[in-house]
Amino acid sequence: MASKKQFIAGAVCPGCGNLDTVYIVKSDTAQSRHCTRCDFNQSIGVDGGSSQSSLQAGRWRPINVEDALKRR
Repeated sequence: MASKKQFIAGAVCPGCGNLDTVYIVKSDTAQSRHCTRCDFNQSIGVDGGSSQSSLQAGRWRPINVEDALKRR
């Protein structure tokens, strides 16, 4: 299977704080998330290993869309 990009709607980049710039790259053996605006990238375990915990809901914070648009 070839690598596949999937953008994550509403996600805020942990590196630069920009809204809707985060995407996940998936393949058969690995996953990673990246930002289109900064150099942020993070490996994610496909098998549900310990690195998978980085995607749990507790790591993401809700945003106010109006505030995010003002920062642009």
